[in-house]
Amino acid sequence: MPVRAATFALLGTLVYLGGCEALRVSRPLGSPDGDPVALSLPLEATWRYNMEAASGPTAPLVVGQHLLLATRNGTLHVLERGERAPRRLGRMSYGDALETAPLLQGGRIAYIPVAAGKHGVVAYDLVAGRARWTLRRSPHAAGLLIAEGTLVSAALDGTVRGLDPATGAERWRLRPDSAAGYRATPVEAGGRVVVADDQGRVTALDPATGAVTWTRRLETPVLTTPAVAHELVVVPTSRGRLFALDVRDGRVAWTFDAEDPEVRFASPAVAASQVYVGGTDGMLRALEARTGRAVWVFETDGAFTTAPLVTGGLLFAGSLDKRLVALDATTGELRWETQLRGRPRATPVLWGGQLVVLAEPHEAYAFRPTARPTQ
Repeated sequence: MPVRAATFALLGTLVYLGGCEALRVSRPLGSPDGDPVALSLPLEATWRYNMEAASGPTAPLVVGQHLLLATRNGTLHVLERGERAPRRLGRMSYGDALETAPLLQGGRIAYIPVAAGKHGVVAYDLVAGRARWTLRRSPHAAGLLIAEGTLVSAALDGTVRGLDPATGAERWRLRPDSAAGYRATPVEAGGRVVVADDQGRVTALDPATGAVTWTRRLETPVLTTPAVAHELVVVPTSRGRLFALDVRDGRVAWTFDAEDPEVRFASPAVAASQVYVGGTDGMLRALEARTGRAVWVFETDGAFTTAPLVTGGLLFAGSLDKRLVALDATTGELRWETQLRGRPRATPVLWGGQLVVLAEPHEAYAFRPTARPTQ
């Protein structure tokens, strides 16, 4: 029988630290945690943290003992794990929206995509407490990627750039479609970088030179980030269809169609031989990665707008009816659920044996296994 948690009640500590510190840390972030600890069910709430604003759809960044939270009011928070609740090492506000988590290199340099205003990408030295360089170009709603030593960015104005991570110098630039923009984060597959724009053009390129390997026009907007499954790139669209493209030549290997052609698919997650993807129709689906065949479907009353987390044979996902669920990743059986106070808006993450979920209007919630056995 599925385990149902009681309606969410705060069982731990409310973490709120006022004031406005500079974002500067004493040493590079990240001490290895070893292999992630699988969560046993049921879970209980332990703490919540006030982020001051909502997050975008991507997961917060986990770096060993540290967690980086980016928000839509332009604030970046750095938390350090504590015995009962996290300690904030610092925060910094850009005043312009941060839609995705930063990319961290060497535990010290945070590459921050800024979704509005005068900044496009900022390389920030967390130890020195200052910017190394700034790309003052089109805003970036998509995340960043480092591939083959090149920092790849895809901007809202449709420009894809290869940058020197140390200096921000432009190594190459292309603009496949002057009428398009990028909201999906570039992904690396088969030695190539794949970008997908909001007009449905998918492009594979060489990260060192920017040379285009292949292009595929899907004729339907791509607003969320693709996933890589074996030699396939699984591309979610906003018009009820998933495409699996062969990373070598862009050939369509399979498609999956929702019953409602207006469904917007969220970013998929891939584990073992399956692709897991939610949609605005309130359905979370498991598909065979190689064929696109549906394995199981879980349905709720709220839309799924972010990728789920798959770990230890379980799948964790939040829906816009304020529901957080844990499913058996193989069968789709509901194993546990709880009701949050706000709508979960980002992919959950594991941090130090706890599940961290970001939800509206402005809070991060943490859950850990309880001592009670599953019934």
